[in-house]
Amino acid sequence: MNKFVAASTIGEALVNAKRPYIVTSYLGRNPKAVPLLIELSECLGIPVYLSCPSSVSFPLDHPHFAGISYGMGENKWLREADVILILDSDIPWIPMNNTPHQDARIFHIDVDVLKQNMGMFHVDAELIAKADCEQALTAILKAIDHTTIVGSVVADRKKSLATQHELWIQDLDRLETPGTPNITVPYVIRVLRDLAPPKTLYLNEGISNYIPVWSHLRPSRIGSSYTSGASSLGWGLGAAIGAIIGNAAIPGSTENEFVALVVGDGSFLFGVPSSAYWIARRYDTVRLPMVFSISY
Repeated sequence: MNKFVAASTIGEALVNAKRPYIVTSYLGRNPKAVPLLIELSECLGIPVYLSCPSSVSFPLDHPHFAGISYGMGENKWLREADVILILDSDIPWIPMNNTPHQDARIFHIDVDVLKQNMGMFHVDAELIAKADCEQALTAILKAIDHTTIVGSVVADRKKSLATQHELWIQDLDRLETPGTPNITVPYVIRVLRDLAPPKTLYLNEGISNYIPVWSHLRPSRIGSSYTSGASSLGWGLGAAIGAIIGNAAIPGSTENEFVALVVGDGSFLFGVPSSAYWIARRYDTVRLPMVFSISY
């Protein structure tokens, strides 16, 4: 199947879907792909879900943001979807916890779609395409026949998504209220979010608090938040130093002006802090705030 037929097939399926669903993990590694995903979501009223995210692949403050997971808990969006589009994702779902509907049409686009270095990886998709998602989304958007879009259906989906997103925000706000006598993780992250400069680069190694950190930071700016994307601990300290050395946090830059590292579950110690802080001192990167997230 050539790329034009593939784009048309996916576009037609999304247009005709009753419950379309998009899931991604690291599409945000290419900043140019994110606006295209937003355009597709807004065009058809499609919820976008982040599974095991390692970058800001969709703004969390967007009304079509549908949720975030690291494989646990119930994902009703996935279970009820009739058309699923996977974009740049190593773990779109964990079958033990969630599986698509048996009649769902599944399409998988990824820069490494076969995951040849990952044991037992398989997605039973109708169409699997090894492609750059920026180019793939551009082709899908061009292939969509706008004359076949049912405006009332899209409007209803958008309204429902906006309502559910607002309820999610309200829940976050409630959790961020200072607790007594304990200081909670949501409250600490809210304080960080409020006090950090607008162009802050957040590095999230909260581990068991990955989801609370992502959720309560609510990153919307592309390139403003990252996790390691791997299973080992100790990434954060070196990543923070490297970000500063790499001029990702120089004051006055157009990208990030500050680096904030959130650590938890021993990841600070696994980063060999004695060596990390020696390197930070040696290369004058001591502008490194720490926030320790603790498990519930």
